[in-house]
Amino acid sequence: MAKYHGQGYEIAYVMSTNNMSGSWSRKMPDGSIQSTTPPWHVIRPQRILEAEAAAAELGTKPIYLDHPQRHYVDDEGRKIEVRYGNPKPSCIPEDVPTILTAGHDKPSIRRMADLIHAYAPEAVITHGMPMVNPEHFGTCLLVTEGYRLAESEGYRGMLLYFEDLGVPLLGTYGSLYNRWDTFIDVTDFFEEKIRLSGIHACQKPEPEKLDWPKWGPICHCGHAEVFDIVSEHSKEIRYGKFGQEILAHAKQGPYIENP
Repeated sequence: MAKYHGQGYEIAYVMSTNNMSGSWSRKMPDGSIQSTTPPWHVIRPQRILEAEAAAAELGTKPIYLDHPQRHYVDDEGRKIEVRYGNPKPSCIPEDVPTILTAGHDKPSIRRMADLIHAYAPEAVITHGMPMVNPEHFGTCLLVTEGYRLAESEGYRGMLLYFEDLGVPLLGTYGSLYNRWDTFIDVTDFFEEKIRLSGIHACQKPEPEKLDWPKWGPICHCGHAEVFDIVSEHSKEIRYGKFGQEILAHAKQGPYIENP
């Protein structure tokens, strides 16, 4: 995003969930990382603040869909699932399904399709399906269903899944899903990637120490971001520089496993 924003691309950044769950990590004076899990009304404003700040760096503002996450922490420190019989916090709207089921909710799919039509982007990019976080693949399903609806109504941009950091590192699904179709060369933007990631400080207070997968050498460059091409219409439309790089780097033949 930093690479192509610098070349004049407009970015539409959509936040699928309502940010009510998650831990807050802080770097302490002695260099250690202290992680806590505060109540929803404490973590939610911080996550939104960081999302706004990171989006501003890329010339945009988040679009919040506010689908509830699968759980939250109450004032007593209890983690409570969002399901039948459990209390819910005031940040959960009455008529919005959780992100786990939003991909099967027709109004939610319609709203996603309408967003795609409104911005008509060259590419829609989202998490891939083999995620370790169910909210990530819930987001993937919602975006994919919205994309398919928009596509049936004439939208002709790409749909790309990016490789989430946790999939190759944790190996939850084995090597079967640690594969990709194409890549973007981000050699000259890797330090910027680290800086922008650091804006989400409560999640990644030391992004420079993350074990970033070394896709670059396999892609014959310094650093790369890899993607699965779910749908593209190269024979029907003329892509800009981003789409041209995606298609130019698309592999022919067998997939290659991640490092």
